Amino acid sequence: MGHELLPTNAKISSIRQNFRSDCPRCGASVETLIHPLKDCPTARATLTIGGLYGRLLNKYHLCCANWIEDFMHLLDKKAVIDFITMLWHSWSNRNNYVFRGNEDEAQVIWESAKTLCQDFWIYNLVNKSIEGWGFKDEDMTVDWEKLYALEESLKITRSLNIPNAIFETDCASLANKVKKGKEDITIIGYHIKEILKTMEMCNNAAVNWINRSCNKVADFICKYAIINDCTLVFGMDYPKEIHDLVIDDSIN
Repeated sequence: MGHELLPTNAKISSIRQNFRSDCPRCGASVETLIHPLKDCPTARATLTIGGLYGRLLNKYHLCCANWIEDFMHLLDKKAVIDFITMLWHSWSNRNNYVFRGNEDEAQVIWESAKTLCQDFWIYNLVNKSIEGWGFKDEDMTVDWEKLYALEESLKITRSLNIPNAIFETDCASLANKVKKGKEDITIIGYHIKEILKTMEMCNNAAVNWINRSCNKVADFICKYAIINDCTLVFGMDYPKEIHDLVIDDSIN
C-alpha cells in the first residue's frame, strides 16, 4: 500500500546513514508507520476518545496495512472514511511536532477530524458513548441489536464457566445467519464468526430460534415487579406463578 512510503524515521534511517529511527515524540526505539497512527501515546489517546477498545486497539500488528484491514472487516463504508480521516489528522499532528516542535492534544485532533464529517461515526456500537461518539443518525437494524444481545449473553456464560448453553432468539434472520456463519462474507457475518469462535470454547452451545410468545416469562416478571412497586428482591424463592410459567414454557 502507498501509505507505507510515508517518511517515518524508520523508513528514512533505512536509506540515510546516521539518521535516528526512534520516535521523536515518545522515544520509542523504532518509529514504524503504525506507531504514530496507533501506538504513540497521543495517537492512542485520540483513538480511545472514540471508544475504540479490545483487539482493535491492543492487538499487535506487524504493519499498518494489517491493522487497517482489521478495521475494514468491522466498519461500514461511511465509518471507514471517517476512520481514515482521523488517521490523516494524527499523521499531520506528528509532522507538526517534527517540523514545528509542537503537537495538538488528542481532543483537538479528534475535533479537527470531526469537523470534516457531518456524521462522524467510528465503530462504537457496544461501548458507551464519550463526548458524543457512538451515535448514528439512523436506527440500528434488528439483526445487529439481537447480535449484540447474543454477544453479551455469551460473555456472561463464559464468565460463569457454564459448559453447556442454548441461546434463544426470536429473530429468525439472525438465527439463520448464525447457522450459516462460516459462509457469510458480510460485515455482520465476520462478527458472527468471531462469536462462533467463542462459542466453540463451551462444551456444547447452540443458538435456536424461538417464537416471540416465549417472552411471556419475562413479560410476567416485569409486570409483577411493577405491581409490587419494584421492591422485590431476586432470590431462590421465586413466586409460584413464575415457576409455573417456566415449567409450562419448557414443556411447550
